[in-house]
Amino acid sequence: MGRIVVRSSRESSWLDESRSLYRELFIELDAILKAIDRFFNTENLPIENQNLPTKNFHNELVVIRDAILRTLSILEVVIPESRKNAFWFRKFAETRFLSDHKRDYIMGSGEEPDDPESCIFMLYDSFINFKSIITDLVKSKKVGYISFVNMGDLIRREMRDNRHFNPFRTRINPEFDTIENNTITDIVKGIKDRKLKRSISMSFIFLFRLLRYLNCIDITTKRNISISCGLLILTLVRSEIRQLIKFFERELGKEHFSGVREIFQPLTFQFSIELKRVYHQELRNVLEMKTIRNLRGRIENSHGILKNLIEQSIVQIAEHFDPSIKGENIFITFITKLGQSMKLREDLYILHKMLTMFEENISVDTKRATIFDSLRNYMLYLESFTFKLLRYDDYEEFSRFFNDFLSEARNGSLSGADAKKLTDRVHNFRIFLETTLNQINNRTELQGRPIDTEKTNQLLRQYLQ
Repeated sequence: MGRIVVRSSRESSWLDESRSLYRELFIELDAILKAIDRFFNTENLPIENQNLPTKNFHNELVVIRDAILRTLSILEVVIPESRKNAFWFRKFAETRFLSDHKRDYIMGSGEEPDDPESCIFMLYDSFINFKSIITDLVKSKKVGYISFVNMGDLIRREMRDNRHFNPFRTRINPEFDTIENNTITDIVKGIKDRKLKRSISMSFIFLFRLLRYLNCIDITTKRNISISCGLLILTLVRSEIRQLIKFFERELGKEHFSGVREIFQPLTFQFSIELKRVYHQELRNVLEMKTIRNLRGRIENSHGILKNLIEQSIVQIAEHFDPSIKGENIFITFITKLGQSMKLREDLYILHKMLTMFEENISVDTKRATIFDSLRNYMLYLESFTFKLLRYDDYEEFSRFFNDFLSEARNGSLSGADAKKLTDRVHNFRIFLETTLNQINNRTELQGRPIDTEKTNQLLRQYLQ
């Protein structure tokens, strides 16, 4: 890519002021640049095992295009108007008025610029060029594996050659990898063993970094570009969690970790399981989905599962060093494991009641139609808010039944073999649901806490209205 260099004095850096004024945008820029790099690694993509050389990567390249558009929109905001005008004027002048030889001299006369202001314009110029190329590529509707990989090589090389905006230039970024929660910093300060202190500090930094990435995802959006960027960042989180698991495993092998082995071994297992749950279940082949609502719903569920996992992990580590700490001391919206278990049990209890009513009235067209309408809406609610609380082993059974039931059960008449088939399906799932509820009731945090049947029956009546 051509180098457009805009020099400026370091004594009064406009970029320093911009970093302070637009800190959240620079945080998002860092996440998106990293995510673009990770997205070109097919092992991070939510796709089933396929013959990659024959796969059409059109949808994946659309995500990259949207991420580049978002990157440019951030740069358009953080770069002052006067600086952009100077950039465009110089680019125009070099293209229009300079001879080939003079252009060669300007572009190759010295070393790469190393001041941050010039580097941000290098990034800006490169991504403008990438936008044009990828926009034309996606018009073809067919993007081969080699083209996808080659484009990735170009973009990754351009980012990594940027001296100040290479998002991987340091393992720990002092600008963003900071923990401002006093509860956590007090815990770390109180650890006397130097090696253990470093291990716990790094664990907290990595976990809070994951939360920082997740905070860049807009789960309420209806805009295609924001949805693409959300999916892109989730691929970055997948890569980061894999590295986190490796970090835990390495630390567990060290002598100073013997005292907290009971924490890090379960965390390693939990992250491994939830990694499969999100990327093998929730996001499996998500790019093949045709409707924005379904795509956004999967991203929202994945975001909720991962956010809950990370927050619970941070609290779990903190409680080991200070048992008096509560999750609310660290996260304002923290929901305890007790609260989650009670919520899951309550919602599944209501689902069991509604399925029982549907099964009892399946042969009565008018009643079945009314109950089905309420049940369908309740199932959509469960998919959006409660599925994230299910165990990994239970998720597939729930997902399969919901998909089959909603496609088979209709408001019209249902009789004969169809009615028998649907009745059997509902009956079998109710038995599975009863087993699941019994397992939830046996959880340690729910011992001595029976379900509030009066409350759940009242909620049931509201859902049936």
